[in-house]
Amino acid sequence: MPPLNLFDKAINAIWRKYADDAGKSLIHLGAVGWFFSGLAQIVMIARNKNIDKNEKKFLIPQEISDCAINVGLYYTICQSIKKSGDKLLEKAYILPQKTFSVLSEYKNDSQKNITEMLEDEVKNFKYDIDGQKLKSNVSNFLDSAIKYLEQKLNNLPVTNPNTTFDKFVNAEEILPKLNLLKEAQKDFIKCKNGIGVLTAVLASVLSCNILTPVARNASANYFQRKLTQNKQTELYRQQIFCRTKLPHTFSGFNI
Repeated sequence: MPPLNLFDKAINAIWRKYADDAGKSLIHLGAVGWFFSGLAQIVMIARNKNIDKNEKKFLIPQEISDCAINVGLYYTICQSIKKSGDKLLEKAYILPQKTFSVLSEYKNDSQKNITEMLEDEVKNFKYDIDGQKLKSNVSNFLDSAIKYLEQKLNNLPVTNPNTTFDKFVNAEEILPKLNLLKEAQKDFIKCKNGIGVLTAVLASVLSCNILTPVARNASANYFQRKLTQNKQTELYRQQIFCRTKLPHTFSGFNI
């Protein structure tokens, strides 16, 4: 197989980053689109010979401000709303039916809900492969459980064991549980992907059609006042110049 060129490597890296999170790709592409749109507007004003240089001194900063507002508000709002949706899923407040059913099997009577089960079970796993403490969420539980059962099934050295899954000791016990966990993980990723797209779209509508125009209008008003004040100052200076007294030399002329 021929080695991958830089373009192929870039495509593969992008795919790995966004394959399971289309909502993130929409947010990032939207922010990049806003940035280049603003950049094109700035370049157009700077290169336009029909616009007075004094006006450019105010129009260019205004466009830079608009670009910063567009990109900043869009990314901040979309990312915040998307993270809120992801958190509802990861903390098991919202789950697809298959994932809910599989996770419910590991909840005992002392645990009020799946969220408490996740907190207890993720603590049992303690660490991931890199030695970092795991956060209590659905993804970490499913990833760690699947990885652990695959190691046991294939008789590999077990890393990061969990007492809940230690009771599955042979292939007949491990394989059904492993398949159910993989199905639950697949449904969870699909659901998270869909929620991510939905929240990203709703957040972009909120940002682009409600909040960003208000902020841009405030910025435009500020620079418009600055431009008006500058023109008034220049006009006032011209009037003062015209009112300057004539030299005494001209006092001897009578008309």
